Amino acid sequence: MINIAIIEDEPVDLENIKTLLGTYEAQKDCPMKTDSFTSGESFLCAKGTAYDLIFMDMQLGGMDGIETSRKLREHNPDVIIVIVTSLMQYAIQGYSIKAADYLLKPLEYDRFAEKMDEFYKLIQKKRKYIVVKTENGMAKIRISDIAFLEVFGHQLYMIYSGKRERVISTLSKMEAELSPYGFVKCNKCYLVNLAMVEGIYGDDVEVGGKLLKISRREKADFIQKLTRFAEG
Repeated sequence: MINIAIIEDEPVDLENIKTLLGTYEAQKDCPMKTDSFTSGESFLCAKGTAYDLIFMDMQLGGMDGIETSRKLREHNPDVIIVIVTSLMQYAIQGYSIKAADYLLKPLEYDRFAEKMDEFYKLIQKKRKYIVVKTENGMAKIRISDIAFLEVFGHQLYMIYSGKRERVISTLSKMEAELSPYGFVKCNKCYLVNLAMVEGIYGDDVEVGGKLLKISRREKADFIQKLTRFAEG
């Protein structure tokens, strides 16, 4: 789940961003929760949600986008801010508030989706935990504790901290979520945490004390990515 805030005082532009986010969520199967604010003041007064991504209109009535962002940075220096503006001069000012990027109005879906892919990867890199749906409900798991994921009997299992737990998801979805953290497939049934690899022996990779088969198709790419990971 990605938590997103939109600060925009033009109703048409606000609805456009919401529509683009809804399309992206549906196409990418990327769950998100979106809150909208029509002023910088109302956004700064809101409590209770830690946002991953903020779309900040620069030309707000009252406190403008630059000042709102500066005040936000005082207590949240790492949140991803994206400037939304119709004037390039405001986009350039984004450097002063460490904006991740800018989008020029009117927003169009193709460019928006391309940028959202980049923002999603940034969000994933900042996170230390993953929340997954399991047989018994939901589990919050430290990413560094995950050894690998395994498809067995048409079911997906996560092996972490000495546990083996069924996860209600698919290997491809988990690969998309965990690849920014150094998770790579060694064959069609296993997604491996490269930080947990203990050695490679012929066509086997040892992960968390277990030997997993490396397919011929994946072997060269897997070894290359492992080497890069080890080199930092």
